[in-house]
Amino acid sequence: DATLITAHDKLNSYLRLLLHQMPIESKFLENMANSLNAEIAIGNISSEKDAADWLRYTYLFVRFYRTPQKYGLTSQDFENDPTLEAKRR
Repeated sequence: DATLITAHDKLNSYLRLLLHQMPIESKFLENMANSLNAEIAIGNISSEKDAADWLRYTYLFVRFYRTPQKYGLTSQDFENDPTLEAKRR
């Protein structure tokens, strides 16, 4: 079970997504720099490796695997780097 809290004018959009089971893409790329800077400022990220590991736990990373073409990834990228370590750096 889940609870959805939203403005009434956006309710139809969410219902359409739920009922038609359309995939929800990540919008994280638009604000990733701000989020990354915040993580650095509070001390959660202190190296490039930390940043690459942090990205692995985002919904964006999940979408990389589900719809790679939307993010400019190719099958060759996965063959060369199955964990996308190079792309996360």
